[in-house]
Amino acid sequence: MNKLETLEKSVRELYEQRTEGRDPWADWLYENHVFVVADYAEEVARNHGADVELARASAVLHDIADTEMYRMDDAHEERSLEIARSLMKNAGYD
Repeated sequence: MNKLETLEKSVRELYEQRTEGRDPWADWLYENHVFVVADYAEEVARNHGADVELARASAVLHDIADTEMYRMDDAHEERSLEIARSLMKNAGYD
């Protein structure tokens, strides 16, 4: 499994944990938004000569804190960054 596959697997696992206190939209976001955005980001990157892997990784991580807290929580952005950094490091990104 490559880094991106590892990262995406970790993102799926977080959404599928259904952590108490997470954003009420988390199921919908997981099923209808996160990986759709990732597909679009990949397509845009390909069409514009950008780093496809980085674009897709960024897209699957956007608003990752929704997996454990409400989006309107003041700490949401900071927590998204913490989770994203941790997942990327665990997947092998530096």
